[in-house]
Amino acid sequence: MNLEWTPGCRPSELSIEEKVQVIDLFEKQTGERYTIHSLNALVIPEWYGNLLLRDSFTNSIKGVFWSHPVGYESVRIAAFVLANDTQNQGIGTSIWKHCVNLFSNHGYQTLRLEVRSDNERALSFYHHRGLVISETLTGYYAAGPGYLMTGRLPSMQSASTE
Repeated sequence: MNLEWTPGCRPSELSIEEKVQVIDLFEKQTGERYTIHSLNALVIPEWYGNLLLRDSFTNSIKGVFWSHPVGYESVRIAAFVLANDTQNQGIGTSIWKHCVNLFSNHGYQTLRLEVRSDNERALSFYHHRGLVISETLTGYYAAGPGYLMTGRLPSMQSASTE
């Protein structure tokens, strides 16, 4: 694999092939099912907080990090997913640190995201990076309940890593 995080565009601006790859990635990794139409409808802006992990050898998308500002002080991570064959290599940790530093350097103070309550791996990852469960979400995910996790950016920069 020849992996590189590249700036991401709005989901609606991906090619059909890229959209299919992202849809497949989400279904395999989260169980959530998207269609081309529902992917196009996601409100993800084009900005420095959106990245795609590309494998130039296979010309495929191996990861997605999508976020957007919420007001002037907060960032919401809308999607953070990596293909199985890219996990446990520090790839998620490195992009997390990169984005947390970017957000903090641009004046954002808090971070929030939603995660399925049965996704123990993700819950552990976020917890070790300073996020806490602030709300239980019922009806948010088709497969069951989820959690809203939040944290302050300066404390997450110094939070423990894997």
